[in-house]
Amino acid sequence: MSQSYLVFYYLAMTISLLTCLTVVVLSWKNREAPGARAMLGLAVATFIWGFGFIFEAASSSLS
Repeated sequence: MSQSYLVFYYLAMTISLLTCLTVVVLSWKNREAPGARAMLGLAVATFIWGFGFIFEAASSSLS
């Protein structure tokens, strides 16, 4: 895989995580609104998944 492809891929994942973190903060501020707690839970779960996926994609072996 070329290095430029990896830089783009990690940059896209980082932007995705920052967006997800923004949704977490906004959902927390408006947690009394209908559906905000469900959105907060979904955003936190997506952030955890994305954070783990970046490390999984960066590893080159199973060990």
